[in-house]
Amino acid sequence: MNKYFIITIVILFSLISYSELINVKAGDFIGGDDYNVLKNNVVIKKGELIIETQMATITLVNDEWRKLVSSEMSIYSDTYEASSNKTEFDLQTEKGTLVGSVIANIFLNDSELKIRADSLDIDNKEKNYSGSSEDITRIFKDDYVIKAKKFEYKESENILYLIGEVSIINEKKKIELISDNATFNTETDEMKAEKVDLTLEIED
Repeated sequence: MNKYFIITIVILFSLISYSELINVKAGDFIGGDDYNVLKNNVVIKKGELIIETQMATITLVNDEWRKLVSSEMSIYSDTYEASSNKTEFDLQTEKGTLVGSVIANIFLNDSELKIRADSLDIDNKEKNYSGSSEDITRIFKDDYVIKAKKFEYKESENILYLIGEVSIINEKKKIELISDNATFNTETDEMKAEKVDLTLEIED
């Protein structure tokens, strides 16, 4: 009678890039001179950056282990977390693009931005983000519901730049703003807009 054994392989290795260590764990591993394929409970760590997925490929770019391509995954940092159906990420520059059913939370001092988009670009070192959707991108902050085709956000500025078919609604404060483009200060909730249609509800 044949006996079958399932062997769980735990892979632990470090990739050195510009004196920075990238720590990788996975259940299964296939590697070559210029590629590493990782499967099953993959965890990639670089400083405070953590990427979790079930399958990822890391390849060489200019003799550096840089290019990460992943299927459905989650990414975490000290100021945000995000998930998507597909990701391409440069482990050296820490810039990447998340595509497909993107869900992201950007942590603020006393609140957070909750983002729903088709795609999201992340610059982890500079803490800059930009996203877009074929239909509309949705962003939630406290009682505000913010919609736009595209957005950009820099943590250093605390300004959310909204581009195309913008609407900012706060039912609690009875505010509805419609415009082509607008900005939203995530610290003060101050809004600025171009070609604005503003509705303020006043009770009789």
